[in-house]
Amino acid sequence: IQTMTITGTTNNRMQGLVQVESAGFWVSRDVQMSRNATLGEPAGFPLQLAWQDSHDIAYEVTYSENGTTLSRTLVENGESPVRTLIAQDIDTAACSTNVSRSGGLLVFNVTAASGDVEVSHSYTIQPRLAVLSEGR
Repeated sequence: IQTMTITGTTNNRMQGLVQVESAGFWVSRDVQMSRNATLGEPAGFPLQLAWQDSHDIAYEVTYSENGTTLSRTLVENGESPVRTLIAQDIDTAACSTNVSRSGGLLVFNVTAASGDVEVSHSYTIQPRLAVLSEGR
């Protein structure tokens, strides 16, 4: 019984870690590309990011929470939006998963709950162009 309990807990921890790392990867990637970041209320969601690449292609990305999922909606050059599930089993309580500003940096805290195990991580991200809009 102890082996089964430990294995279950380990599996839950790994599942939570995968979700937290996926969320951190995508949010960090897009924030580093962004020229503008607009945080929603109360916990920074929806998080809206925008930038233009060297080929004059405009990108708009919105991160939003829905239930226990975090999704990413990409609009490229005003085309139809493409929505992607980034992470699931996310604890969307404002104290557990949130985005905030700290100086010129964006701080993304994320918590995933799988079974009876919670996994949390804090990402401090500097936009590549070091420009964050003050819009809310």
